[in-house]
Amino acid sequence: MTAKHYCPICESDLEEFKPGGHSNRPGVKCPVCKSNARSRLAWLFFSRKTDLLDGKAKNMLHIAPEYALARRLPQVSHLHYLTADLDPEKAMIQLDVTNIQYGDASFDSIVCSHVLEHVPDDRKAMRELARVLKPDGWALLMIPMKLEKTYEDFSVTDPEERDRLFGHPEHVRRYGRDFIDRVTESGFHCQELSVSDLASAEEAKIMGLNTDANNGGLYGNAVFHCTHPM
Repeated sequence: MTAKHYCPICESDLEEFKPGGHSNRPGVKCPVCKSNARSRLAWLFFSRKTDLLDGKAKNMLHIAPEYALARRLPQVSHLHYLTADLDPEKAMIQLDVTNIQYGDASFDSIVCSHVLEHVPDDRKAMRELARVLKPDGWALLMIPMKLEKTYEDFSVTDPEERDRLFGHPEHVRRYGRDFIDRVTESGFHCQELSVSDLASAEEAKIMGLNTDANNGGLYGNAVFHCTHPM
């Protein structure tokens, strides 16, 4: 039987993607490497929009590493790959994204996907990411985004109410299209990318990226390519 789908991370031909994600959506998880749609999109970003795979030595900081990417990225032979998380059991090092323990311009690349919506002082976190990125480096920021204007209310602490308002029991806000203004204020030059910037419509279908024109991204996910202003 001819395969209907393909995972770019593990390079597997697949009959189908399995259910996955917070709401157990159908057609999300790769049965081989366990990647979800946003991890596959991140890999396309690495391979099609950056210099990550050019064979030159680089330092990467990956915050709250996704399982499939954390398995695949160490296979890039020239990459010095460091994972970090607030929970020391989930990564190589413990790291508070609002107070990063590394010096200025320490990393060639940073990956921070679906983290900032958990962080009360997200603007401070963005400034820290900009500080530790090298002048000619790049950062991939990914967030869930479904509003025109960011909504946050720090008085909401009940997990069920956070889930209702922000889309997840551990989120402290729901981002809107003004997210790019927050990132720019932190010192980054920022470009929002759509799925169509990284894959054709046919590729998106085959790779299980499932675009949604009404919310500008992948199940409401937004992708931002961030660099320092020239």
